[in-house]
Order: sequence, then C-alpha cells, then structure tokens
Amino acid sequence: MLREIEAAVGVRLVERGPHGAVLTADGEEFARRCVQVQESFDALVDPARWRSRPVTVAYAWAGLEAAFSGAVRSWNAAHPDAPCRLEQVPAPDAAVAGGAADVAVVRGPVTALEVRSRVLYREDRVVVHSRDSALHEKPRVTAEDLRDGHAVVNVDGGTTTAQWVQALHPAQVVPVHGVDEWVVAIAADPRRYGITPESTMRYYNHPSLEVRPAAGLDPVPVHVVWRAQERSADVTEFVRLVLEGA
Repeated sequence: MLREIEAAVGVRLVERGPHGAVLTADGEEFARRCVQVQESFDALVDPARWRSRPVTVAYAWAGLEAAFSGAVRSWNAAHPDAPCRLEQVPAPDAAVAGGAADVAVVRGPVTALEVRSRVLYREDRVVVHSRDSALHEKPRVTAEDLRDGHAVVNVDGGTTTAQWVQALHPAQVVPVHGVDEWVVAIAADPRRYGITPESTMRYYNHPSLEVRPAAGLDPVPVHVVWRAQERSADVTEFVRLVLEGA
C-alpha cells in the first residue's frame, strides 16, 4: 500500500531499513496533510460543525450587560434563521458545564468545572435601603454604617452571600428567594439593607427604596463563561463578539 501511495504522489515517503521504516521529510509533510484532510472530512459529515444553530445564552438576573446585548444584536443580524436563545437560570456557569447553555454571563465567582471564563469588567456594589432608613442621610455608605443593621440576602444566586455579609456584623441576616422578594423585604423595614451590583436597580425598582454608593466594599467581577472543550465555531464566534464589545 505504501508503494502504491508513493507511486501516486511521485515521492518517497518512507526510508526502509533492516530495522523497519521511518518517514522521510516528504513523508512527514504528507502525513500532516492527511490529518488535515481527515479533520476536514469529519467536519463535512458532521452538520453540527457547519450548520448554524441558535446560541443559548444563560444569565441569572439583572438582564444582560452591554457586551452581551451587543453580541446578541450582532449575532441575530448575521444569523436571522438561528437567533440567540436567552435563558434565565439560577446557576448560569453550571448550565454551560452541563450543556444546557452555550455561553453565560456570571456576576461573582465562577465555580463550575470544565469551563473557561474571562472577566469583562468589575462592577461597583451599592447599598439599597428604605427612604426612612437611618442611611438616608449618608451620601456614601461604609461598612461601619451597616454595622448592626439587618442584611437581606438573596440565597437564590445573589452575589452577596450570608457568609460574605457576616464580615459587616449585621444584627440579623434575612434570607429571601429571588430579587423580587429581596426588594420587597428591604422596603418593608427601615432597619434592613441589601448590597448588590449597581446594575441591579436599573432593572428592579421600588418607590420606597433608595440606592447609595458603597465605600470600601469589594466590586463584583462580571464574567463571560463558555465550555473548556468547545468545538462549535458558532459559540467561539459569539464569545469573540462578547469580548470585542467589552
């Protein structure tokens, strides 16, 4: 078979000896090109690798940031037959790791395994409180101002966990489920406050609440997340659009 291949291409591919055969320089190049042809053929007969499909983007709350919104708009304009699918889920990075989503926006730490992530930017935290709270007179709220208050924590995917809040020495931690319940709980009691990335209150509002900049509180990283072994050219292209827009 080797002789037939050599006759077909017109060059010597192997050097034969008493202890076996080794590839010539032409043989090594020929072998490399064979691999390329095989990979191209595999891609040709696998429709998932060349047919556009919707890219599923997962997020937990507060919508999509500008980099994601711009990427979604660009993708949808270029692929009208396969627009992005947006899904709100409690743990976006886990959705990517498990195959339920292709890309995710994650505020806070990325904890899922077998994913890659990139920090797009860091978002300042703000303090949310009722209008009749003692914090009303504060132009900026410090950790000391929050001491002995009642911290409201969204346990369903919030960026401020009960453990994180303990460093502020609250008199009470009030757990809630979801951002809507978090907003209502803060408005119900002047002793309560919540800590959140500043974008939250662009999407959620309440007439009895006020928002103050937080001084000395760690900002929240905003990540784009995708699978570590991603094979889809569509997903790779979407991630590129997100990074370019950041």
